[in-house]
Amino acid sequence: MLDNVRCHYSARAVSLLKATGARVEYLPAYSPDFDPLEECIAKLKAILRTLKARTQRTLSAALKYALAQVTTEDIRGWFQHCGYTYSLN
Repeated sequence: MLDNVRCHYSARAVSLLKATGARVEYLPAYSPDFDPLEECIAKLKAILRTLKARTQRTLSAALKYALAQVTTEDIRGWFQHCGYTYSLN
C-alpha cells in the first residue's frame, strides 16, 4: 500500500517492489471523512471554544479537561464511523 508521496509514483520504485513479488496498491487521496483523528480534534476544539481559555494557564487546564471528556465509546464510534471495524474473535 503506497500513499500519495510523489516518489511512490516513480517507475523505478514500482518495478523494484514488483520484483519482490509484491502487488502495488495506491491509497486514495486523503479524506478527513476517513480519519478518526479529525473527529477527535473536532470534539476537543468544540470543548475548548466553549471554555474560552485565554491564558496559557487556563488553556492548559481546559485542554486537560477536554482530553478527559474523550471516552472509549467516542473512540470506538469514530473508528466505526470512518469504516474501520474490528473483531476480537
